[in-house]
Amino acid sequence: ASAVSRTALLLLSGGLGLFGLLVILVMGRFLGTLILRPMEQLRAGTRRIGQGDLSYQIDLPHQNEVGQVAGAFNEMVKPLNLREAEVAAHTAELTKTNNDLLREVNARELAEAEVKASLHEKEVLLKEIHHRVKNNLQVISSLLNLQAGYLEDQQTLEILKTIRDETHRYRIIADILARQSEF
Repeated sequence: ASAVSRTALLLLSGGLGLFGLLVILVMGRFLGTLILRPMEQLRAGTRRIGQGDLSYQIDLPHQNEVGQVAGAFNEMVKPLNLREAEVAAHTAELTKTNNDLLREVNARELAEAEVKASLHEKEVLLKEIHHRVKNNLQVISSLLNLQAGYLEDQQTLEILKTIRDETHRYRIIADILARQSEF
């Protein structure tokens, strides 16, 4: 009896062991199908979404908690996708505005350079005019002095002296104006 009970016990233990192994295999398959593979898909999906692939959808047909989390991820990505499109549109608008401003700044700098060049040219011309006026007034004054040396009529000499004095005053005024324009 004891040999039979031992054999029966061994058979029972072996059967239970096989049954336990079968249960473990079935549970492993069950866990792999319902939990481990979906969790791996969730992890891969979150990685892709985290890297910026907002078009990625986590496809888990299960209605369990893992499937609900996948659905929540998919719903979360939709507004992110919309926001990404808004950000891209704003970025394009800002880039266009920035380019427009750069063109405007360049145009203003070019206009400023042209104005400066024109101003410099006018300053040079003004100095040349001042120089010519000063020389012409000196020539007039010298001619009047020469003419005065040939005249004997006192009234004509007084007129020439008055003209020469006026010419001298004009020359002084021209010098004052020239100095003021230099500052």
